[in-house]
Amino acid sequence: APPFDEPPFHAEPPPERAQEHGPGPDMQRPAQANISPPVPVSSEPVYNPADVNLAVDEPTGPVTSAAEALGDGEAPWEELLKRLPITPITREFAANLQLEHRDGRVWHFVMPKQLGSLHTQRQEQSLAQALSVYFGATIQLQVNAREGVVDTPAAAAQAKRQAAQQAAEDAVEQDPMMQRLQQRFDARVIPDSIHPLDA
Repeated sequence: APPFDEPPFHAEPPPERAQEHGPGPDMQRPAQANISPPVPVSSEPVYNPADVNLAVDEPTGPVTSAAEALGDGEAPWEELLKRLPITPITREFAANLQLEHRDGRVWHFVMPKQLGSLHTQRQEQSLAQALSVYFGATIQLQVNAREGVVDTPAAAAQAKRQAAQQAAEDAVEQDPMMQRLQQRFDARVIPDSIHPLDA
């Protein structure tokens, strides 16, 4: 028998398999964008501190210390001594000094010769340092001993105490009640028992 002519066989490609991992890129849902709400814009101007120029007034005159501003440069030594922050030992030494004069930044003092034991190098340096700090300038001291009476703050304070003591004793002696007691009972005032009220 004659050979049977079969039509040529064309193999068709197999249908594409659905992807196992979900829909394809064309089937994916679009990503949602995160949109922040609009920021309100203030109508007030915004200042940058770097853009601000601050004007500072420069001092026009010489700078003086607090002591000079108070006029303490010419204050009496007794008053000036009250303002110095010094130790009791240094204060006793300074209270027995008399300021004769100021020669620029060198201050010349005298003190009673019989109180020379109060004058030590350490006390002189402590007093000079206190004066230098107070006036804002280096102060040097020249201390000399002198015979006789010296007008020092300590001597002035002693004279003031003696005057107050004498005034208190006179007031007691002149008191009418005290005089009647002395006349009637032969009373007497015990020495050193009278003291001023502000003592």
